Amino acid sequence: MNFIYWLYQWQLKGYRRDRMVLFIQSLTPQDRVRLLLSGQRKRPKITIKIVLISLTAAVIVLFPLVTIPKLSLFWVVCVAFLVVIGGPFAIAAAVFLWSIPSFFVERFLLFLAKRKRAMFPSLIVIGVTGSYGKTTTKEVIADVLSEKFKVLRTPKSANGEIGVALHALRYLDASYDVYVVEMGAYYRGVIKLVADAMKPKIGVMTGLNEQHAGLFGGKENIIKAKMELIDALDVNGTAVLNVADKNVEELVKNIDVAIMTYESRNVDQNVQAARVVGALLGMTEDQIAQGISHINPQQSRMQITKVSDNLSVIDDTYNSNSTGFRAAVEKLVSIPADRHIVVCTGVYELGEESQSVNSALDQEIFPRVDGFYIVEPFHAKYYAHAKLVVSAKQLYDEMVNKVGSVAVLFEGRSLINLQTMTKLTSNS
Repeated sequence: MNFIYWLYQWQLKGYRRDRMVLFIQSLTPQDRVRLLLSGQRKRPKITIKIVLISLTAAVIVLFPLVTIPKLSLFWVVCVAFLVVIGGPFAIAAAVFLWSIPSFFVERFLLFLAKRKRAMFPSLIVIGVTGSYGKTTTKEVIADVLSEKFKVLRTPKSANGEIGVALHALRYLDASYDVYVVEMGAYYRGVIKLVADAMKPKIGVMTGLNEQHAGLFGGKENIIKAKMELIDALDVNGTAVLNVADKNVEELVKNIDVAIMTYESRNVDQNVQAARVVGALLGMTEDQIAQGISHINPQQSRMQITKVSDNLSVIDDTYNSNSTGFRAAVEKLVSIPADRHIVVCTGVYELGEESQSVNSALDQEIFPRVDGFYIVEPFHAKYYAHAKLVVSAKQLYDEMVNKVGSVAVLFEGRSLINLQTMTKLTSNS
């Protein structure tokens, strides 16, 4: 079980050593021992890379059994024990071994994508970055621009070197007028690589906070990483900035290209970015309004479902950051209901800020709701006012058979959250 669990964790962390180290550092000594011995009931998605890593790790841990002849029963037991204990370390070694060819493959694909993008000099590329709101903003911009232009957009959250490169190589052609590209990163230099390849004319900055501060080494490095998009714009480029975010507003004086601003404090206001970009590209007010009317509501990461007269569910499970979490709670308490409930994972990968950010959220949210649950055991220590639940059944039982109407916010990616939402919506 621990072998499969650690494969899952490496895949979840994008096979990034720094993300795995940060995860392990966030665990208590007791949690580390428990996960080393037994793991959790979580499985990776089956991909070519996970199969290769699994086979390589299996060879590493089983090597003594096939190379040392006539092992005694005692040594067989010892080796079996080492397989259990050493499995996670063998997987780490396998990830490292495969990271070497992966690096060169990624750089080669990015080189090919850069060459392909250069084939279309009239193509308008719009880069979208920020600590939060990137995907939703990218989608609404693409939806609005589609009223006038033929628009290609990167899918879902394919926002790193490999995701953008593969998408451009497969789908980009001369028929498109605009390419809207989400650009994300876990360390400095990634956005620069993608922006240098895609040559954006417009750079959209959605907002900046402490998300992934543990990986970047602090908020200052986060800002520098996101600024790589703006720095990549040529002299005729335009930076589109969400100045409702104070961290973004402070960047204005350091930007040399043309600047246009908008204000968005929650997911419903991300359309303001689309208004600015549409006007920048010559769309009329009528065209922009028509484009806004065609925005796919499913593009929003914060989905609100009226399941029944007595139950409303907010699905904000894609991920969790402090800004988005607070906005989701505001949305929750605005829904008329007898009881408001929050189910959360807490915010991940904050490094030294994990305690302060998560504890602050705990203090802010608890007085505003009638039920508060945490589904991530490793974050329970930060949420003193939240009740820890360890299964979808337990969470479902906590919610059903209550008197009056209920509005529930599911915040953060978790199997428990997804299973409970599915059960609530199907049984109501």
